[in-house]
Amino acid sequence: MEESFLNLLDMKQPGQRALSYQLEEIVSKLAETFSMAILDRKLLYQAARLHGIGKIGVPDSILALSYEQMSEEQREIYRSYPANGAVTLIAVDAFSACADLWFKQ
Repeated sequence: MEESFLNLLDMKQPGQRALSYQLEEIVSKLAETFSMAILDRKLLYQAARLHGIGKIGVPDSILALSYEQMSEEQREIYRSYPANGAVTLIAVDAFSACADLWFKQ
């Protein structure tokens, strides 16, 4: 199911799947550095891979802009993507811990 979400995200914004796996690599190195427990690592890896899923609900016109180019209203919409992703995934048991982590940020 995770791959399906990544496919959707990549359809919305080509290259997001690759970015998701790059972010997972960075998180993996950090988790090793801090000697995190395996279960915590798995959760962080999943959160890294799926971090952008809430961008599916952000208009393309906003995603095409750099953050500096966005108006304050557009920035507010953009900044809501983690919470939107959490709301999307909270109902799926396999992703509920990941969604909970995003709500805490």
